[in-house]
Order: sequence, then structure tokens, then C-alpha cells
Amino acid sequence: FVENSMHVMDEKLELLTGIRLDQHSEYDLFVTPRALVKYSFSPETIVRASVGTGFRTLNLFSEYSNILATSRNIIITEQLEPEKALNFGVNFVQYFDAGNVSGNFVVDFYRTNFMNQIIPDYDSDPSEVRFSNLNGDSHSNILQLEGSVNFFKNFDGKLSYKYSDVRYTQDGIEQEY
Repeated sequence: FVENSMHVMDEKLELLTGIRLDQHSEYDLFVTPRALVKYSFSPETIVRASVGTGFRTLNLFSEYSNILATSRNIIITEQLEPEKALNFGVNFVQYFDAGNVSGNFVVDFYRTNFMNQIIPDYDSDPSEVRFSNLNGDSHSNILQLEGSVNFFKNFDGKLSYKYSDVRYTQDGIEQEY
């Protein structure tokens, strides 16, 4: 893993870049670059943007251990490849301080586009669960709004809302996950 951090414009702009190289015993080399940009309009107003790639290998029986209790036959239809994804998003933070009341407001939006994903098929046959590499699009959009307020010395309030839109296309049919 190699990372570089650079500050410019009187410390208002920060650029953080990194790259990771992994050697996997079965799938060979993985290169996963990433970058983060942070801009401080003021000490109270900050915007961040990030982009990066990622991968993971599936551990079928520990991640889907509930299937073992269903008496379904587990069918692996092909060599399961690692899941690969491109992630990107933005984050906005606004801090405020009004005497005895302080806090912040945060908006996050992140998207993940999968180049490969493994999604179990529970529906083709009620006596089976089929695992295969997804032959189609898969993505997630996550939006989170959060507000925190400190009213008194030891009394905080927090309110948040999270919206998830997670979809994949299999056999030409878009599904919500």
C-alpha cells in the first residue's frame, strides 16, 4: 500500500491518493487505486469527494451459513470470480456554533458500480440455491442526511435518514436487492 497526501491553497485543498497491490493465492494480483479530495471553504464548511476501486473474494459458507439450515441443495454453476467494484461519492459537512448550542449537518452520497458480483438465486428452484457470477449490471446508491446538536454540556441529539437504492440485472430483468 502506498499513499500520498498533498496540501495546497493555504491548506484549504487536500489531495490524498493511494494504490494497493494484493497478491491472492488463487486469483493472482489485484491493483486497487483510490483518491480523495477535501476542500475547506471555511473551518465550518467542508466538501469531500472520493473515488476508488475494490475487490473481495466470497467466503460462501460463512457469509451464507443460513442456507445450511434450509435443506436446499447448494449449486455452484461456475468458477466464482472475485467481486470487483468502483466506488465514488461526495460528503458535505457544515458545523455551527450559536453560544450554548453547537452541532453539524452532514450529507453523504455514494455509488458503487460492480464489475462482478455474486448474488444467490433462491427462486429458480425451491429445493436449490444457485451461485454464479452476475451476468448483468449491479449498483448501489446510498444517500444519508444527518444532523447533530449539542444543547447542553452533556446532552446531544442526533437525527439521521438513510436512503438505499440497490439493484442488479439478471437475465435482462432488473431486481431490487
